[in-house]
Amino acid sequence: MKYFPVLFFLLLAFPGFAQPESNPLTTWNLQDFFQQMVQVNPSARNAALLPAQADAALRLARGAFDPKLYSEWQQKTFSGKEYYGISSSGIKMQTPFGPTLKSEFNRATGLYLNPEEKLPAEGQALLGITLPLLNGLRTDAARANLRQARLDVRGLEATRQSLLNDLLYDAGTAFVEWQIAWEQIRLFQQASQVAYTRYLAIRESFVQGDKPATDTLEAFIQYQNRLFDLNEATLALRTRSQVLEAFLTPAATTPDTPRFMYEAPQSETDTNAAPLQTFLQALPNHPELLTLTLELQKLDIERRLATEQLKPSLNLSYNLLGTGFRFNPANNPNNNILLQNNKWGIDFSFPLLLRKERGKLELVRIKSESTSNKAIQKQIQLETKLRNYYSEWENSSAQAALYQGITDNYTQLLQAEQIKFDLGESSVFLLNTREQKLLEAQIKRIKLAGTARKSLLALYWASGQLPFRYL
Repeated sequence: MKYFPVLFFLLLAFPGFAQPESNPLTTWNLQDFFQQMVQVNPSARNAALLPAQADAALRLARGAFDPKLYSEWQQKTFSGKEYYGISSSGIKMQTPFGPTLKSEFNRATGLYLNPEEKLPAEGQALLGITLPLLNGLRTDAARANLRQARLDVRGLEATRQSLLNDLLYDAGTAFVEWQIAWEQIRLFQQASQVAYTRYLAIRESFVQGDKPATDTLEAFIQYQNRLFDLNEATLALRTRSQVLEAFLTPAATTPDTPRFMYEAPQSETDTNAAPLQTFLQALPNHPELLTLTLELQKLDIERRLATEQLKPSLNLSYNLLGTGFRFNPANNPNNNILLQNNKWGIDFSFPLLLRKERGKLELVRIKSESTSNKAIQKQIQLETKLRNYYSEWENSSAQAALYQGITDNYTQLLQAEQIKFDLGESSVFLLNTREQKLLEAQIKRIKLAGTARKSLLALYWASGQLPFRYL
């Protein structure tokens, strides 16, 4: 007891700790955060490149059907004699329907031309077509690549949505954790201010001789505990703020004091979920399932191409020949130029064992079966996640509502205890106990409400709808 005078002299002289002020310059909601993040986040910017990549791949596949100019010139001169001069120029194009068309002009001069290469003096124009009759009639590599490239446009868009879906879920979870940290620090700021005000009042009562010295010490200890909680909450807020800041800036340039230490979240109002059946009905449009579906369609194109390769190769070529650029000269007694002035041919080939073709077809079949199994497994996994997240959302929402009622009841108990304390019928110990119970209930309610918000995000993530809901 002999140290009490010294102790209470220090308590009376203690001016109190400065209270950290919450003066946010900006408030954030989840949608605003997402919309800014997709503009600057490197992962989001990479996802935004995928549609351009798909367009480039489609242009590349279409290039197989571009017309191609060609020209060739050969000349031989020896001992002052021109043996021959042969030139050939034209344009050639494979059509998306199978046949290959060409238009050509040839000239041939010289003393020692091969007889079959002799042409009219004014040269010879040629119109030709090559038609696959078996292998390549229904499909070929160029047409298969074009069909797959068209599917890739949709596939890469689905991949973009899938990347954004995952990114928004990670960022949204971090945002909710930051919201929880802000709600807790506000709670502890208020609690520490109340504890400090009570300490000053009890200290004054002690000076007036109305309260014992132990009440002053107990009120001071309570204040210290609240400051400790506030310091812990400040550290948690800094940690959550740095995590959130990293989604808006590259890690190498994240500031030491992130902006989210001073910019606060807006009050969350949208915490209701649609019926579970609504999420289950949206599941077939999930980007990951859509990607697997498109992969199956691409494999079906490969299967048809591999089946086509089992056929013999039989190609018919026909070339209409002219004199100069005239395909029906005036001195031609027969007007049926298609049968008179032409060059045509047939080429045939067939691999006897077909090991390459049958091997390719079997590989495609195995890949298709494997991809189909993946799609079924992914469907099951996503549906299970949806049901689990929905149950978690229902439970945490109900628990948060329950704890809101518990918090209200603890508030009434604390108010009643405060009245009794003011009338001298209670003690600082009981008052602190009531306040501690209320604080614990408030923290529990904040965490449960945060769990409900994260479960809601998880529901939209598992159904693949996060980008469509917030962007």
